[in-house]
Amino acid sequence: MATGIGGIIVILLKKVSDRFVGFSMGFASGVMLLVSFNDLFLKAEGLLTHLELIIIFSLGALVIMALDLTIPHS
Repeated sequence: MATGIGGIIVILLKKVSDRFVGFSMGFASGVMLLVSFNDLFLKAEGLLTHLELIIIFSLGALVIMALDLTIPHS
């Protein structure tokens, strides 16, 4: 349904600015990250204590940040 709504917006606007496309892509990726995080977090909550879960998710975020900073972007 969201794809259809996005298609209608593009047809109605005819010319879409780069800023709007960037905002839309950022918003969509943020929503997908939130959905993925919530799904994983709720499943893991049944297996671990709340403190263990927070520590493991934080370590995972730090590993991803470290990889992003060390791998060259070109």
